[in-house]
Amino acid sequence: MMKQSSVPMVHTRYVPVQEHGSFEPQQSFEPNRRPILGWIWEILSLLACFGCLAAVVVILVMMKDQPLSKWTFIMSINATVALFITASKAAAMFSVGACLAQSKWFHLAKSPKKLRDLDLFEEASRGPMGALGLLYLTGFKIGFAVAIGALATLLALGVDTFGQLVVDVSGTRPVEVNDGKASFGYTHMYDSGVLTQATNGGLTVETSTIDTSMQGAIYKALYNVSTQPVFNCPSQCVWPDSYISLGFAADCADVTAETQATRVEIDENGPIWYNMTTPGNISIHVGYSQTSFLTLAQVEALDLLKAVEKGMPYTEPTSISSEFVRVALVNATIDNVNSADVGIYPDGWNVYECSIRVAAYNYSDISTSGNDFIGVPIAIPLTSGTILGTELTFNKSGLPSLTVQGRDLKAINNLFTSDRFSGTTYSGESYPDDDTGMSAVLRKADLSKLFDGLATSMTDQLRSGFNLTAEGLTVQTETYVRINWQWMSLPFVVLAAALVLLLSTIVRSFDRRPLWKSSVTAFLYHDVTFNGGPAAVLQSKVQSVKELEKLTKRTKGAVSSY
Repeated sequence: MMKQSSVPMVHTRYVPVQEHGSFEPQQSFEPNRRPILGWIWEILSLLACFGCLAAVVVILVMMKDQPLSKWTFIMSINATVALFITASKAAAMFSVGACLAQSKWFHLAKSPKKLRDLDLFEEASRGPMGALGLLYLTGFKIGFAVAIGALATLLALGVDTFGQLVVDVSGTRPVEVNDGKASFGYTHMYDSGVLTQATNGGLTVETSTIDTSMQGAIYKALYNVSTQPVFNCPSQCVWPDSYISLGFAADCADVTAETQATRVEIDENGPIWYNMTTPGNISIHVGYSQTSFLTLAQVEALDLLKAVEKGMPYTEPTSISSEFVRVALVNATIDNVNSADVGIYPDGWNVYECSIRVAAYNYSDISTSGNDFIGVPIAIPLTSGTILGTELTFNKSGLPSLTVQGRDLKAINNLFTSDRFSGTTYSGESYPDDDTGMSAVLRKADLSKLFDGLATSMTDQLRSGFNLTAEGLTVQTETYVRINWQWMSLPFVVLAAALVLLLSTIVRSFDRRPLWKSSVTAFLYHDVTFNGGPAAVLQSKVQSVKELEKLTKRTKGAVSSY
């Protein structure tokens, strides 16, 4: 029993007092009229626990299925969630520890218990090992609420691990971002700035001003040099809208049966010539000699602007076709002169006719991946337009106004009608000295495929000099937040267990016993009274926690030697 003294240091000793009589706990406590005030810190701790978990739930709801980039806090979302969950566990364990410590006093108040149980309750209030020992050594015979509190202490071991599993940021999704990096050009006009001079025969193009890029696009297609469409994209991009762009289209047909031919034989032993006229009014001159040569292929082009260029510049709108050049190819079905005979025509040659015209293209559902331009533009035919000055204009319902400078089309036609494109390829030992042009190239080609590629190459070149830009969306791999709600169960279970224990402890506190909780000095102010057996009674004249606090503040003690 601790006694107060006025000397500087008081030596105290724990002295058991033995008394005889019946075993009855003696209570001298004043009624605990407001026990809830004694649990204010524990109540606040559970409120803090609930607040932390509520904050976690709010974060998870806000970030569920959202891109990780939406999280802008200085700490990562995983660290923030883990911090709140850890704080909630600490707050819950503060309340659980206090309740378990107070429960030892309730435990001894019912009936005589082994004093060892005091250590079990005290150790249980300090951590999971003590809680496990309390459950094991008492066989759960400590009351439902206390058992729940001890189990909560054990379950709290897994709260941190569960907290790490709540947020999953390993999944990615493709997202479309308007970052201004995706674009491709398109145009509603073609005017390279080429210059011409008016002559009696029409227009003469000034060679130094020719659009050489367009001529290069034509040669690339003829020699099957693949080029990538012009676009800007860092990796993958999409264009959700539709765009109308000016371009070129081509088509080819086998006109062998429709071609008219006239046989020309100068002398009996001389070569045989055929003057042919295709349905498109293109003149072709082919022939063979049984001992000298055979026309393997001949290419001729017809400039369809010839009929209108003399009137340029037009002062009044004049109708004009979208087709501006027509090409014919005669291709021999045999490879050398020794296979020829007088019946070579018509079975010995096939005649094809191709036309190139101005067209519109609808670009929709376009995407890119790496260097690949994905999507097939749909060609929209333009039947006819009007010419005013030297400019051709095509207006079609549902399309924007498309304009082409007639001088540029004239420069293109000059290439097709020149010996750089038109010409003849012969087989034999002695044949006329004619220009070859592209006849050898076209002879071996799939004409429909070649001219489709030619129109595409010219269209892509036209787009590369764009006056309009189609803004697209960049496809990026975005990390998304996935919430595993099941891992939030344990923190809430611990909170619920702590709440059950606290409510039970508060209710039991109404029996007017002081809330000593885990106070060590409370034991020092208790007498142990034996009643003729192993049972003893712990009694104290200290009636409240405030009184105990006053005593401990003005009392000094030391442990004497044994």
